[in-house]
Amino acid sequence: MDKFTVSKPKWFYAYFALALFDIITVSVSLYLNKQIIGIYLDTVDNNKQWAELKTQVANLGEKALEVNGPGNNVFESLDVNAEQRHYIQAKSVFTEYIELVASEFNSSQLIVSPDVLLTELNTANDNFLLLDEQVGLVFRYFAEGEVDKAALSMSNMDRHYANLAANIASMAHHLRELQIVDLESDLETAESLKLLEWFIAALILIMVVGATFYGNVLIRQIKREEEKKLKSEIELKSVFSAAIDPMVIIDDKGIITSANDAVERVLGYSPEFCVGKNVAFMTPEPHRSLHDSYIESYVKTRQAKIVGSSREVLAMRKDGYQLPILLSISEMSLPDGLHFIGTMHDISARKEEEERLKKHSIELEKAKNEADRANAMKSEFLANMSHEIRTPMNGIMGVNRLLSESSLTPEQSRYCDIIKSSSESLLTILNDILDLSKIEADKLDLELISTNFHSLLEEIAELLSVKCNEKAIEVVLSISSDIPPVIVTDPVRLRQIINNLTNNAYKFTETGSITLQAELNAINEQNYDIEISVADTGVGIDESALGSIFEKFSQEDASITRNFGGTGLGLAISQKLAMLLGGNISVSSEKGKGSIFTFNITGDLVSDEESIVTAPKPDLTGLNLLLVDDNKVGLKTYGQILTSAGAKVALSLTPGAVLDLLSKKHFDALITDYMMPELDGLTLSRRVRDVYPELPIVMLSSAQIQREKLQSAGVSGYLTKPSDSLYVDMLTHKLVNSAEPELMTKKDVVRSQSVEVAPGKTSVENIPLNMRILLVEDNAVNQMVAQSMLEPSVASITLANNGKEAVELYQENDFDLILMDVQMPIMDGYSATESIRNLEREEGKSSIKIIALTANAMKSDIEKCMAAGMDDVLSKPIIKEKLIEKVSASYHELQVSS
Repeated sequence: MDKFTVSKPKWFYAYFALALFDIITVSVSLYLNKQIIGIYLDTVDNNKQWAELKTQVANLGEKALEVNGPGNNVFESLDVNAEQRHYIQAKSVFTEYIELVASEFNSSQLIVSPDVLLTELNTANDNFLLLDEQVGLVFRYFAEGEVDKAALSMSNMDRHYANLAANIASMAHHLRELQIVDLESDLETAESLKLLEWFIAALILIMVVGATFYGNVLIRQIKREEEKKLKSEIELKSVFSAAIDPMVIIDDKGIITSANDAVERVLGYSPEFCVGKNVAFMTPEPHRSLHDSYIESYVKTRQAKIVGSSREVLAMRKDGYQLPILLSISEMSLPDGLHFIGTMHDISARKEEEERLKKHSIELEKAKNEADRANAMKSEFLANMSHEIRTPMNGIMGVNRLLSESSLTPEQSRYCDIIKSSSESLLTILNDILDLSKIEADKLDLELISTNFHSLLEEIAELLSVKCNEKAIEVVLSISSDIPPVIVTDPVRLRQIINNLTNNAYKFTETGSITLQAELNAINEQNYDIEISVADTGVGIDESALGSIFEKFSQEDASITRNFGGTGLGLAISQKLAMLLGGNISVSSEKGKGSIFTFNITGDLVSDEESIVTAPKPDLTGLNLLLVDDNKVGLKTYGQILTSAGAKVALSLTPGAVLDLLSKKHFDALITDYMMPELDGLTLSRRVRDVYPELPIVMLSSAQIQREKLQSAGVSGYLTKPSDSLYVDMLTHKLVNSAEPELMTKKDVVRSQSVEVAPGKTSVENIPLNMRILLVEDNAVNQMVAQSMLEPSVASITLANNGKEAVELYQENDFDLILMDVQMPIMDGYSATESIRNLEREEGKSSIKIIALTANAMKSDIEKCMAAGMDDVLSKPIIKEKLIEKVSASYHELQVSS
């Protein structure tokens, strides 16, 4: 039997032919499309690169303009320093930018040969270097006041800028030409592809015909996608049902359309119970009543507070318990409209942990408070220890003082000096510890009184200057003229802060200067805010140590203690004192160049300044003065002093230029520094005196100069630095308006102004010999010290070892004065004083003066002494001069009362 075969229909082969044809067409189309897109992308990328190159060249032009700006702007702003900073910044940016442009020229694949551009860029850089040189001349001439030279340099600078701008413009033009050549090459390539456009059109036509056969394929594809979607929905439903957290799906009316099994496990509601109900039933009041309005508002505005995010809310369980949950809501669009899916994560365990942490925080706060109390107890312990140490210290320093006043060999005197220096150093440390303990125990009280602020700073500067002469360090004092002369503050604590800072400055400065400056921050009718700074040219502080410089026992490193000494308490105490005085303290420093410590104080102004008489400030209006000093800070400071008095002051840093300045302009007086490297003040004075014999010359010097040397050099007036601003003005005024040929000093000015000098302290010889003193002291060494200090002058000294003996001796004898220690065995000084005062009242005796001897000098301790009936307080260790001053004052009171 023959095999019967059925041939396939012709359309079957046509179908495959069309399919093959479609493949070829698509392949060709994809190839052409790739080529066209490639050309397009290359063109776009190239144009972007050309644009970036041109932008960088244009930016280079802008940076060049910014470089040229400060040299011109300084003629308007007149601020050389500010414009120099602007120029340095612009110069740095321009230099970096020109290197960037050169790098781009070398690395760009578009530029086949960058030689022309690099040549133009190098020429531009050469013109910039010429411009840079002229800018430096502009600033230098302008700072020196040579405006004409500065203007000529500005003109040269602008000419070099024009050349620089021309170079940049030439680079931009050359880039445009290269871009045009590149673009024309791309266009030629694109034109060649136009020949294939008809071929592509034919292919597209054939593909359209073939697409008619694609319908059957498309139907099958849709069917497959529906099956896939159904499968995904089944999988999603499985995930939804198996989720650990409760999940519900609601429609845009808030009705639950689906709920998973976790809803029943966590909240107690079965999925069947939930479906068809408004989800608000799971929400406690007050949100339950407002829930529908939330959904309506979102559907209308699409502005959500929770959709797409999470927040903590309360969910109502079936048993009525309100469960804390983290609610997350997402929006989804289904065929039947907008739906929301909500996930509720139980956070009750987390809330319990937060509550536990809150309790722990409270416990930590309690522990902190206990630690603070312990710290206060520690500070009180330090204060007590300081008192206990001061008692033997009083003996050491007192005996050493007595020993030094006896006949000693030079070597023995040197030993006494060492003991004195070491004792004072130890006392300084003890005082620091005591001050710190007072502050931390909140027992340091301020004594706010009317204070002559100017005099206080001038006194500090004068004492500092004496010490700084040993190192040839210049001390500069600058007090702003708008600061009131008298303010209300604690002068002791203010002096302590400044002394701490100036002592540090002296300790860490070997050459240069220390500047004490005061500026007025703010002032009104009742209050002031004054900023005080101490600047030095010392070793500076490393940046890493600045953050802890005000911490207790903090120094930059251990070598500081070895090389310079100290405990690291001074700055910590200064910071706390500054805060007590209403301000704060800060520091800026550069290693190897020096430091500036700045603090401010605030307080009240005095209500009646007439209570403190100040000499009238002389009027220097109309005077032309020439001030010479090689130190810029000193030159500026004394220039401001004279200018504030009304004078017109010409400043010169160069003593060699003085004769030239005097020949060009009339000056009423020359004020010069003494110690200048180029030409010292005495030599300068001789040269000026030879040419101008009548010109008053005032010499300012940190070092003492013999009167004969001043007179031989022709100096008219002499003041030591740092000089009181009032005396500088008064001496200048006196010399200009006086024909006296004799050398004038501060004493002559004081005498001419009838300014009374305060009397000195009472000397030992002024104490009368008929005082009878009862010395109450339990320490034998301190008894000997006080007795030795007083015996050469007073009639008699009776000793008592404790308060009980003192009361008995008082009853048996007549005394003129009682010196009473406060801490003694058997009976302390407080109890003894109270007993004596009671006896006076009972027996009708007149009150005897009692001076407390105590190592505790806090205000509360002084008040305790006064409350016990004592009349005065003398702090240990006892200084002989202070003791004698107190005793002498007591004697004078007795004389007046009798």
